[in-house]
Amino acid sequence: TFSAIYTSPANLAPTLAEVDIDGTAHALAPQGSSWKTGVTFSYTTTLAQALHFSQFRFNDGSGVYTFAESEKPTVNAILLSQSGVSPTSGASGTPFTFHTTYSNASGNAPTSALLYIKNQSYPLTYVSGSYSSGALFQTTISLPTGSYSFSFVFSDTSQVPANSWADPFAPSTYAGPNVGANAKPLTPGTLISPSHDEDPDQLNTN
Repeated sequence: TFSAIYTSPANLAPTLAEVDIDGTAHALAPQGSSWKTGVTFSYTTTLAQALHFSQFRFNDGSGVYTFAESEKPTVNAILLSQSGVSPTSGASGTPFTFHTTYSNASGNAPTSALLYIKNQSYPLTYVSGSYSSGALFQTTISLPTGSYSFSFVFSDTSQVPANSWADPFAPSTYAGPNVGANAKPLTPGTLISPSHDEDPDQLNTN
């Protein structure tokens, strides 16, 4: 769903409200008519596997205003969810289990399933589940004293080269585990990157 908030201090309805996705314009639907306080316009569609570009166009009668979308949606067949490590802290001899659930829109098995820690890769093992609705992959390793972060890299026949994907954004790097005699635990699934704290687009016209 592509959405934007339109406001008009003069309380004017827009004569044009559309989103351009990859060069094709689509009309935006308003959710209300309080133009002075702000109305959300949206358009919902499905997208093919690719990196997509979009921009919004509004006109209140005084001219067309174009606003480029700051985030570019990427559509891929692979989705990783419920990613994490257990436990999130421990001593140097502690076994740490890294896990993620892999789903593929076409039901394809991954051609590669790897855990990455400090540029070192570790193969993940299929545990259970369906490739189309969710298959659990994991590996268990011990680590020397230190603070770590990790990510998962999966590929299938449509991914060249391999890419990492995690819910709900991609790619993602997770914090943990902390290893040492007095290591502090972390909140499971803590993301280091990316950060998605941005506010929704606010579009203003005079």
